Amino acid sequence: MPESVHGKPRLPLLVYLGFGMRSLGRNPQRTLLSLASLVIGIGVVTFLGALVDGWLHGMHDNFILTYTGHLQVQAPGYHDSGSLKDAMRDPGPVAAALAQEPGVDAWSERLEASGLASVARGSTGVTLLGIRPEREKAVSRLLGLVSPGDCLRGEAGDELVLGSGVATTLGAGAGDSVVLMGQTPDGELVSELFRLCGVLHSGSPQLDRMLAMIPLRTAQRWLELEGGVTQVVVKLKEEAVLPSLLASLQAKLDPARYRVLDWIALDPMVWQWLRFGELYGLIILGIVVALTVTQVSNTLLMALYERQREFALMEALGTRRVQLFLMVAWESLLLVAFGGALGYLAGVLAVLLLQEGGIDFSRFSGAFRRCPPWRAKRRRVVPGSREATRDTRRAEGAKGDPKGASERGVQSYGRPV
Repeated sequence: MPESVHGKPRLPLLVYLGFGMRSLGRNPQRTLLSLASLVIGIGVVTFLGALVDGWLHGMHDNFILTYTGHLQVQAPGYHDSGSLKDAMRDPGPVAAALAQEPGVDAWSERLEASGLASVARGSTGVTLLGIRPEREKAVSRLLGLVSPGDCLRGEAGDELVLGSGVATTLGAGAGDSVVLMGQTPDGELVSELFRLCGVLHSGSPQLDRMLAMIPLRTAQRWLELEGGVTQVVVKLKEEAVLPSLLASLQAKLDPARYRVLDWIALDPMVWQWLRFGELYGLIILGIVVALTVTQVSNTLLMALYERQREFALMEALGTRRVQLFLMVAWESLLLVAFGGALGYLAGVLAVLLLQEGGIDFSRFSGAFRRCPPWRAKRRRVVPGSREATRDTRRAEGAKGDPKGASERGVQSYGRPV
């Protein structure tokens, strides 16, 4: 027997579930329309959420893995001054401490300084970077972005890699001789002749316009800083261990000689840009969610308005409004659950299809090209557009001289273009 409320029988929830399923099957066209709006809306939200998340992760990884690393160990004062006077004279204790940390994937020493690159045709300012090639490959993507890729094969020698912007400014190519000028910790200007063996195409304007990479041992000898480095760049196996590893290294290393900085402290502006990107992505996602909810709600409301006569008849037969509400609620719940599952599945499939190759936006680059005026003059005028221009001029002339415009129109009518 069904339970009763105030003397009136109350139907089990399974009965309302059956009513909802029967109502959905009674009008397949309406059900499919509502289902399609749900699938498209949920699918778009799922795909866009994955796209925004991948975009943010890509920005994060590009910054860390291209140059900066997860953290760096420097001498106190170097991060603020950037001077070789504040370079790290003995990186040995840092290497020993890093070797004891299981969360460290790789590390590499660098020697960074300001300098000048010169060729016979001109000169430009550069950031000199002495690296250990084999270790650098395990820490960053720098050497993987050099063409040709067989440059800097040792820790000493006269090989040089320039950023693409620097090479363009100097007009230098592979095999050319480039003179680098730098300053020792004592302030003495020194210069050295190097052979350009490759060009860096990192995609980062800051690196491509300034970077000049040479072997570490050569940089130490040339800048009179034997055994010294400016930073030890560290790459972690997982970024989740960064806080604990940072605290561990700070406890192991002498704070009077070494300073440990994570990537946020190294460049707070990038961290702010990432937070801004997250907020921007959430705003865009919120707009899409709002549009999706509006679309789905509109479809469901249209379906309800179509059933006014049905609801009125059910009320006339004794169905209470609470029972009508439960029936519609179960019907909507079934529709949203099934449509949401299909939409989420469609979004996941779209993400899986594009996760390897991604979306190539270069095919749309032609839409943003500009046509210079000198090139526009050389364009061939299409006959149809030329005739349309003549008709426009005739119409404008008719305002001031109707008779003359009419005669000109008659004379030119039927004339081949």
